[in-house]
Amino acid sequence: MAVINGYLKSFDHKNLYWYYWPANNPKGAIYLVHGMGEHAGRYEHVAHYFNDKGFSCFGFDQRGHGRSEGKRGHTPSYEALLKDIDLFIREGQKLNGNLIPFLYGHSFGGNLVLNYPLRRRTNFRGVIATSPWLELATPPSKSQELVAHIACVFSPSLTLKTGLNAEGLAKEKTVASNYTGDEYVHGLITVNMYTEIKRAAHFASANASRFPLPLLLVHGDADPITSFAASKKFANKAPHCTFKVWEGLYHETHNEANWMDVLDFNLEWMLKLLNH
Repeated sequence: MAVINGYLKSFDHKNLYWYYWPANNPKGAIYLVHGMGEHAGRYEHVAHYFNDKGFSCFGFDQRGHGRSEGKRGHTPSYEALLKDIDLFIREGQKLNGNLIPFLYGHSFGGNLVLNYPLRRRTNFRGVIATSPWLELATPPSKSQELVAHIACVFSPSLTLKTGLNAEGLAKEKTVASNYTGDEYVHGLITVNMYTEIKRAAHFASANASRFPLPLLLVHGDADPITSFAASKKFANKAPHCTFKVWEGLYHETHNEANWMDVLDFNLEWMLKLLNH
């Protein structure tokens, strides 16, 4: 079925753009949380894949991203991001009824879906985190970190360029060109957003041993953007974790040449949980 779109009103009155991809006779629902600088519309092929397999999908452009309102790449706090997900889930449940839900996040969205069950009571059957931002593959220098720390105190909404190299998203060359040509993609992040994400990454990593839900953690071992090693450490500590390594793949495993193999694996993991 075709995507259904609309706006949600956040707790601080920001209009957040949502996407609903309903499946025919669905057996489950997936809540998609996108990464830094992008938007949920980039997951349309992912949603259609899961639609064909019997899962309805719901996504939204995070504040400061895509068609949603807010300063580009900024959040007043990490809690604001979690509240947006609270709203997203409540609205999705109205559309998806009593379908068994799964939470699915990529990169910055992976950071959020790892933190969310550690900070909220949820009814998700499981969580999928792909290439989560727990650490960056190439962290900022100590001097850059110091500047960011000072700026966060005096000018938290100061905007910087992320410096993301789109060539590192996937080996498929069209992915980078489509990304850089997408009018709803941006390469910006404020010092407060960076500081909040980093702090949340440390929190999630420190509390991995008490992660309460079944977890599928997916990462390509050639990812030049987020740290594969940090994901491996998290997976080794989390009690109910399946760690799927995709050899030679870059950051967006769902956009590589063998993306359907990647999603097939994610699907099988969810189907096993549905049958339990």
